[in-house]
Amino acid sequence: MAGTVNLRRGFTLVELLVVIVIISILIGLMIPGVQAVREAARKTECLNKIKQLALAMQNYHSQMRQFPLNWGAGSETGGTSTKGHSWLTGLLPHLELDNLYRSIQMGQTLGYQDPSRNISNLKAAQFVVPVFRCPSDVGDGTSTTQALLPNQPIAVTNYKACMGANWEGTTSRQHRYRKQDAGFSGRNASNYNGPQGASMGGDFCDGLVCRGFGNPNGRPVITTANDVRDGLSHTFAIGETVPAFTNWASWYWWNGASATCAIPLNWEEPNVRRRNNAQDWRSNWCFMSRHSGGGNFAMCDGSGRFIDDNIDLKLYRALATIDGGEMVTLQSE
Repeated sequence: MAGTVNLRRGFTLVELLVVIVIISILIGLMIPGVQAVREAARKTECLNKIKQLALAMQNYHSQMRQFPLNWGAGSETGGTSTKGHSWLTGLLPHLELDNLYRSIQMGQTLGYQDPSRNISNLKAAQFVVPVFRCPSDVGDGTSTTQALLPNQPIAVTNYKACMGANWEGTTSRQHRYRKQDAGFSGRNASNYNGPQGASMGGDFCDGLVCRGFGNPNGRPVITTANDVRDGLSHTFAIGETVPAFTNWASWYWWNGASATCAIPLNWEEPNVRRRNNAQDWRSNWCFMSRHSGGGNFAMCDGSGRFIDDNIDLKLYRALATIDGGEMVTLQSE
């Protein structure tokens, strides 16, 4: 028909490129938002996991009348002859992991095995437990650099028990701390190395779960709810770690399942990135997280909260001790 214009034609190459550019820009704008939403979901899942572990601690305490133990003997440097187990092994039956628990011979060496009873401590130490892993972390849940048994795959944990705030200081000679210097009382306040002179301030700690090596007659420090005089809701039970940043993060090992709040959250030694400092136990025995701006913690009553990197260090340390007499207030989530 005269006077009509045919609008049915294909895109030109220039028009097609413009459309592609616009779509690319829109996708680029959306990706950070999608990533932020996904990370928020992972952080929430991580918080739920750490609270699940704290509630398992409560169930353990109801049954055993004490919190789970770290205990070790033989060698503190690892190897198949090292003996003992972490507090996490004690939680296995309370996490519906009875078969894994029954494959472990408590009180025996890492190399102990009894095929007739399907027991192998080393195989258990190599078993990845999903509830011990933060969803924001990377990797397959194992590490070949763990001090427990280097060059062999060892299953790791993103969650460590809090052993308080006594510490001998980092490699750069920072954050040496004992409560007595800050004017506090309570368990082991007089000596950051512990009343028996144990190293690291971890074996005779001022927190919920001590490192547990080198105690008199091989006996671990036992903690009950009555010992947490600062209040179960005001005391850290568990916090996060990043196995890629520390060679002491085996869930099975008593020497890889606790951390101190003497060192600030997500601490980095001056001019040294954490990823390059995994062998420096003095500096990486702190709590650290893959979540931006802080890390998840569970309290002794089973509640949980996200702790900001910028938390006042005095408050952070006060939350770590079980009977320091400090007055602290945080809102549960």
